Parts: sequence; structure tokens; C-alpha cells
Amino acid sequence: MSKLVEIYTDGSCSQGAFMPWPGGWAAMIILDGHKYAAIHDGKLHTTNNEMELTAFLEGLLFFEKEIGYKEEHRVVVYTDSAYIHNCFEQKWYEKWIRNDWKTAAKEPVKNQELWIRIFNMIGKFKQIEIRKVKAHADNPYNNYVDKLAVEAKEKVVKDNENYISA
Repeated sequence: MSKLVEIYTDGSCSQGAFMPWPGGWAAMIILDGHKYAAIHDGKLHTTNNEMELTAFLEGLLFFEKEIGYKEEHRVVVYTDSAYIHNCFEQKWYEKWIRNDWKTAAKEPVKNQELWIRIFNMIGKFKQIEIRKVKAHADNPYNNYVDKLAVEAKEKVVKDNENYISA
């Protein structure tokens, strides 16, 4: 009998995808329809894409450590990140690996270390699916991890007010 593990993930950053600013991430693990745990944290110098990837990875790591993956687990990871979803849906990673971690523009793949860790984690799971959810819509779980990620980002800002305003 398969057990459903759902992991909702989200990242937040003050100024967007490409500049290093304060950011936060969050993940929530739901086991067979029941909320199991929610985790979140932040980072002073980051990007939105890095926070999205970190949420994705940390959700998987927490699940593996706290629950323990078994073959009967069916894992579904939800993300509102087009960056993550498109990588899997359009198989960007196949080209990246074939091109020695370079993009089509011959630039190094951003967040390569996180991507490699994610691929190594995903490779352990027999049944895993990545699903895209619409951001800031009517999905209460996605809205919850968004709220946690924003709170984590705001905590980083508050904890570093003197550093940021200097």
C-alpha cells in the first residue's frame, strides 16, 4: 500500500531572482493527508531562485531524515517556481549535464551545487513527481509556505538591520 508524501515548497527574496538580497524559504510535509511538519529559514545574501531551490531540497532532506523514505512512498513536491518546474518538465538538466553544466548560452548553470544535490536526492526515490502550483492563488498549503518564507526573510532583515542599513 503506497503512502502519499506531499511536500509544498516556496522561496522569497526582497529584490528578485538575480541580485543577492535577504531571502527566506519554507517547506511543509504532509503525510497521508495530515500535516507532519513545516520548516523554514533565511539567508542574508541570496536570490529568489536560490531560495526556491533551497526550499525544495530542504523539504526532501527533512522528509528523508525525519520520516525515512520507503519504496511504498509516493512523493509529490509542489512548487510555484517556473524555474524548478520547467527544469524538470523540459528536462533542462539533461542538456546541462551533457554540456558540462553550461547553459545553451555557454554560461555556467546558476545554483549548480543545489541542483546537483536535488538530483542526487530525487534519484533515491522510486515514485516522485514535481507539480507546479499557481503562486498567491487559492491553494492554502502553497499560501502557507509562502507566508513562512516571507516571515523567514523578514527575520533575516530584522536580525541584520544594522548591517543592511550601513
